[in-house]
Order: sequence, then structure tokens, then C-alpha cells
Amino acid sequence: MLIVFDSTRSTIQNPHMRQLFKFNLILLVIVCLASCEPDPIITPGVADLGPIRVNAVVQTKLYTNAREIALDASATQNLNGNRKLYYSWICKDFPSGKLPIILGPQSMVAYIDSIQTGKYSFELTVHDDLGYQSTENYSMEVFPDTLVGVPKIVPLADA
Repeated sequence: MLIVFDSTRSTIQNPHMRQLFKFNLILLVIVCLASCEPDPIITPGVADLGPIRVNAVVQTKLYTNAREIALDASATQNLNGNRKLYYSWICKDFPSGKLPIILGPQSMVAYIDSIQTGKYSFELTVHDDLGYQSTENYSMEVFPDTLVGVPKIVPLADA
């Protein structure tokens, strides 16, 4: 609705009536604006891409001599339009007394410095600023190191 009022062309001679007309006009504009549907709030650069899809790489079988074992969810970022995501890695199941220490559990890529033999279950929870959250579970089995003793260095034969 468009209302135009030009006070210089007003035909209302009585100043009190002119003031009353202006007041009613302003009131009408306020009522019209209040009854309009508000525009949706749009945050630049943030799109509602729907539920989070999770993709992580976790080794399923490894040996106790492994170091810096990665729990890598970096592929999750690309699957979700590079929106801001928050990560949480936890070890849900582990052999009694063998809880591994996760370095950087709130990171996209977390690490385990060393791990003991047994079966482990890791849970990755990913959420965003729009309220979406997804959780995936990953299993890992750790076997005893098959290399025993000090490595032997054999000299090369003279040519």
C-alpha cells in the first residue's frame, strides 16, 4: 500500500484538523506496517543445507606399534557445503582398563598416540549452528605387534 501526503498542497485549512489528519495518517501507516508479514531473516553466507551427512576414515585393524592413529572426519566438511561444523570424538567401548587417550577430541581430525590390544568403538558426533546433529560409530580392532626384538641390520655384501 502506498500513501502519499503532501502538506504543501493540503486543502485542510484548520491547523487542528490538519494535525489530526497527519496523526491519523501516521497511525494508518503504523497499522499497515505492523500487519505485514516479516521478511525471513537471512544470514549472509549461511544456508540451511538440511541434516548433516557424516563420513570419517577410521582404521578397522591395526597393530600396537602404530603411532598417531588418525580419526579423520575431514570428508564430512565437503559433504555439508563447507558450513561451520563442530566435532566430538569419544571412545564408547574398550577393553577393561585400556581407555585410549584421544588427542584433539573436538577436532575434525583427532589422533590416538598409542593403543593397546583389543576391540574399540569410537563415536563421532557432528553438529552445526542450525541445530542439526548426526552421530556415527566406528569400530577398530588392535592386534599385538608382530615384530619382536631388536631389528637386525645386515651389511651389504661387497660388490
